[in-house]
This record gives sequence, structure tokens and C-alpha cells, in this order.
Amino acid sequence: MQKIILLLFGLILAALPGTGWAQNFAVRVTDPFARAGAAGRAAAAYMNLQGGPDRLTGVASDAAGRVELHETTMENGIMSMRPVAGVTVSPGAATRLAPGGLHIMLVDLKRPLKEGDMITLELRFERAGKISVVVPVARAGAPTAPDAGGHSRH
Repeated sequence: MQKIILLLFGLILAALPGTGWAQNFAVRVTDPFARAGAAGRAAAAYMNLQGGPDRLTGVASDAAGRVELHETTMENGIMSMRPVAGVTVSPGAATRLAPGGLHIMLVDLKRPLKEGDMITLELRFERAGKISVVVPVARAGAPTAPDAGGHSRH
């Protein structure tokens, strides 16, 4: 009988607004950078995502006509790139968006992206919602983020 009462009490608490069990779906973004690119062309952006559990489902930016989530893969010695529907952010592990793997494609750049510029990306997550990230632009072939003084958005 005590178990039933305890179970009912828990269900009532969970149903009340602002009470019950809450999960923190915060996502932390670190080391963002984009590669330089010419107007009308494409460029890529990279970063690390931590937190979750969550899923990055889309990205927007006023710097590009279209923004897509992509993955670069190697099959039979041939490298290819394809769009992906989303990127999973798992608790306790960093999800890397990096050259040669998962990344953000900025398609049809509205202006040239030059080293030292800053662009804003709006990351859209299933649970965390929208997160705005200021992203420094590195030279075209940069393998890592330029030194941003340890700053990141979350």
C-alpha cells in the first residue's frame, strides 16, 4: 500500500507545472571557427559540442544563402561529402565538428569570408533550442580554430 501511495504522489508531483524531475539539456559550444571563402561559394564551420543529451538539427546564418549539416566520409579510397539530418550530442563526450568529418556547410556565401572576420551561426537543437555562436574566420586551409582567447558561447 505504501508503494502505491508513494507512486501516486510521485506522479502527481511530476504532473504539476514547475515541479517533478527536470533534465538539463544545456549544450556547450567550444573552439568554433569557419574557413575563409569567396562570395557565392561555400565554406565550412567547425566546433566542439558538449552536454546533452541533445541533437543539433539545423543551423542558420546571415552570412550564407543556405546552411547545412554535412559529413565527410572515405569509402574505397574515395572521399565524399553528404548532408546529414542531425548531429547527436551525447552526455559525457565531446561531439567534434572537424575537417574530414562532421561539419557545417555555409553555401552561397553572401560576402567573402576573410581571415579575422566574425560570423554568427544560430545552432538549433531539439532540446536546448537555439544557441547563437560568434565564429571567427580562419584562413582557408586552417586545421584548427584561431586563438580566440579561450572564449566560447554556451
